[in-house]
Formats: sequence, structure tokens, C-alpha cells
Amino acid sequence: MNRFALTLAIIPAFCAAALAGPKWTAASLSADISARGAAGVATDLARNKGAGWRAVAAGVATGGDDWLNIAAALHSEADASFAEALSFALAKALQKNPSGVLTRLGAPAEIEKTCDVPLIEPTDAEVAKWKKASLAALAKVNDPALKDKVDACLAALAKVN
Repeated sequence: MNRFALTLAIIPAFCAAALAGPKWTAASLSADISARGAAGVATDLARNKGAGWRAVAAGVATGGDDWLNIAAALHSEADASFAEALSFALAKALQKNPSGVLTRLGAPAEIEKTCDVPLIEPTDAEVAKWKKASLAALAKVNDPALKDKVDACLAALAKVN
């Protein structure tokens, strides 16, 4: 009897996990974008209350080049809330892979959003810590082709209080 009860308890959890959706990886998303286009993938990511977009944002925040490529491919397809989530993720990635992030940024508005503090209602101490880490990361960028973007990022960080 106990095994039967245990089985009944496990089955719903197993089914819920199976129905939660695919495990999104940079490789699978890249292949999907190549096969179907960014718009179709973005639509799929928005299902299940945006679970896919949250997975993408978490991946992008790691700063891995594969995830940064996914962010670049999907950026124009993201609606306002998911575009904001991508901006926050890129800001986090900036401290881990500043050259990779800056290489993929285009317009000055993208640079300004990315070089901001991705924290909601941060304390002064959190802002200071964030700026210090971002400045240290930017100081490691030695690529002359990125000088203008580094300067723009530094200017945006200077505006952060």
C-alpha cells in the first residue's frame, strides 16, 4: 500500500516536470533560430508565462559568448518586458565578459541601458559595489576597436548615482 501511495505522489511531479517545457540551451536555441528564425523562437520563449525568456536571460547573464549570440539574435524580437530582462542580463554579463558584450552592442541607447545598474531599488552600497565591479571589468578591455564603446559605457556608468 505504501508503494502505491508513493507512486501516486511521484506521478504528478514527474508529469509536471515533463510538461514544463524544454530545457533551453544556447546550442539548441541557436539551431532553432537558424532553422525557424528569431521571431518563431521568441514566440515559443514567451509561452508558459515567459519561462523561456527567463531561461535566456539567465544564460545571457553568465556572459558566455554562445549566450551573447542568442541575445543579439533575439533582441529585436523581444517585447518590452523581455527586452528589459535582456538588458539586465547583459548588464550582469558585462562584468564577466565585457569585450563580448560590447562587441555585440550597437546603438548608444543599448550601451547606456547595458552600462547601468541592473538592480531594482538598490542601496547606495549596492550601486557603489556594482559600479566598482563594472569599472574593473571595463579596465580589462584592450581591444582598440571597442574604445568608443568602452568610453560610452564609462560615461553611462558616471551618470549612475
